[in-house]
Amino acid sequence: GFWLFDYFRVEEEMDTSLAGFVDSDPAPIAKPSRKGGLGSSRPQALLDSASTVDDADMRKKGRAIKLAKKQISESLKDNHPEAAHVAAERLVKYLQQRSRKPQNDPHLAEAYLLQGLVFYQTQYADAARKKLQMGVHLGASFAHLSAQVQQAQGWLDKLRNPQIKAAPGAP
Repeated sequence: GFWLFDYFRVEEEMDTSLAGFVDSDPAPIAKPSRKGGLGSSRPQALLDSASTVDDADMRKKGRAIKLAKKQISESLKDNHPEAAHVAAERLVKYLQQRSRKPQNDPHLAEAYLLQGLVFYQTQYADAARKKLQMGVHLGASFAHLSAQVQQAQGWLDKLRNPQIKAAPGAP
């Protein structure tokens, strides 16, 4: 019973935070196209409604990442690494719960990369290594994450061999 309470609490807390988060750069709302007009079949209508739900879920996951990035950057700027760890962990848990296929979810891959970055910046080498490896593994198949994956791979190389000079742009 306690596990279920914690499971639903994470999602409820994130949904509440997202409701109060005003996104400064809202993504354009994609509207599904309706082909066929009056002659459209019922299965097509079901597919259209499913894609609308998926689009809303993707936008929600994207907003969750933006919110977590904002919270993490503010926490690190104010020298509160514990708060940054909490924000990153909460994001990962939230996206794990919302992902039907975690291995195919670019948002979850980005969350692992973000959590690895937080651990890396706060000098938790073992935790950073684990999360960055997971983020690199999941994010390698998503083209829009290639820059983040390359940067994370550079950090992993530096963690494995501290003699390696940091890649340009790395902290």
